[in-house]
Amino acid sequence: MTNTNADQIVYRNNQGCSLLEVGHFDHAIEAFTGLLSSSKQFMDNFSEQVDDCMRNPPSTSLDACMVPCSLPAGASATHNKSNTNGNGKNVDMSNSDNSGNSNNSRTINSSPTSANDSKHNFVYRHPIQLPWGMDLSYGNGVLISTAIMFNLALCHHLKAYRCMQSDASRSAQCFAKAGRLYELAYNLQLEEDLDPSHSMFFTMATINNLGMVHSANGRTQIAEQCFQHLLCAVVFLIDQNEAHVARQDSTTMDGFIANTSFLIVQHNTAGAA
Repeated sequence: MTNTNADQIVYRNNQGCSLLEVGHFDHAIEAFTGLLSSSKQFMDNFSEQVDDCMRNPPSTSLDACMVPCSLPAGASATHNKSNTNGNGKNVDMSNSDNSGNSNNSRTINSSPTSANDSKHNFVYRHPIQLPWGMDLSYGNGVLISTAIMFNLALCHHLKAYRCMQSDASRSAQCFAKAGRLYELAYNLQLEEDLDPSHSMFFTMATINNLGMVHSANGRTQIAEQCFQHLLCAVVFLIDQNEAHVARQDSTTMDGFIANTSFLIVQHNTAGAA
């Protein structure tokens, strides 16, 4: 893949992002699915040509490619939850279970005490746009593949919301695809050793959305694991006064915190007892 080809992938990715942002989910899914095949072919070819010492890191970071975005007021927000373990290791989402047991009619309590009854339903819904002029390297290939997986997951995730009332079965299938793709994107950036200090916001967005997917499918325990992991990341960044926090708008960070608020309530309730 030449630099020209890399720019073509960047162009097609960003075009898919535009389709996603205006709600053309099927067209965006088609675009990102084709891109994922191209990206995988590039990485396979590059792996055969270089050894580990030549695998240069990416020229940018996942966090640098992400922008703050919140769930717009009045948007259709329903519960979705994800599942990742809280220790930063690879995760198995168990999304092969497409039983479609999504909870479309949850009671929203004023004082959330579990993943199922949180009154906040924040989804990070902005796709990852890639910069022009990325150098030809294995590291950039990993970053591009991770971004495309995340974007494809987000397409299925938001499409699942759209289908919830009209086609519950299709909605469940979309949630399952979204969860699996979030998991693959998360695991890829871990396995390929993308600098964790420059992918913290990506991690939070992915874990948050995974948690929402699992919540929508009624997998409360798995969702809680995701939100526990998310809460740890948020507390760490705030404690370290990381630039990630300052760069993201307050609504985005507040959304992450809101989705984990039931964990704080549980902790305080247990302490009082």
